[in-house]
Amino acid sequence: MKEKYTKFKNKTFDDPRVFDIIRGILLGGYRHMFSRVKKYSEYEDGDSVLEIGCGTGIFSKMFPKGYFGVDYAPEFIEYAKKKYPHQRFMLKSAQAVDFPRHSFDKILLLNFIHFLSDKDSKVLLDKCAKIAKKSVIIIEPLKDENLLTKFFYSQNRGHNIKTKEELIKIIGEEYDVERMEEFHSAFYKLLIIKAVPKVT
Repeated sequence: MKEKYTKFKNKTFDDPRVFDIIRGILLGGYRHMFSRVKKYSEYEDGDSVLEIGCGTGIFSKMFPKGYFGVDYAPEFIEYAKKKYPHQRFMLKSAQAVDFPRHSFDKILLLNFIHFLSDKDSKVLLDKCAKIAKKSVIIIEPLKDENLLTKFFYSQNRGHNIKTKEELIKIIGEEYDVERMEEFHSAFYKLLIIKAVPKVT
């Protein structure tokens, strides 16, 4: 029974339209994330922005120019290309990210790190520290003992959810944490971090 449910859930979340709707419901809409991404990214005209794990490309609409999204799911990338034709998208996994040094001013990792193993997270953060010219903006769910939150986290396909301290520790190896903020978005307890690469 559990296996059938898992297959049904995964098939449902593989539909980009359904994914956006369900995630929006669980987050109580996207306004909390949008406002903080805008505030922390400090986007200026002329900035280049790379989003790794862009999914359906929903955050691309915040950046009128210079946005480039990558994701490993072909159905999501195709959907993003059709919905946001003025933006650039590419099929690429986090493990295959290989952009040259200082290719982008800013990098977004929005609700993405918890889909990776600790080893892959470290490798990706190391790469981003070299690719980003200015900063990396990270949003991650935080461990929470609230029963409803724990239930909705269990429905997430990314299971490597960390505490605030664990996140800061792995990020601090390659970055200076310039600022951060905990916030709630419906059932999710989230942390946003503006991280500045230590490498020059």
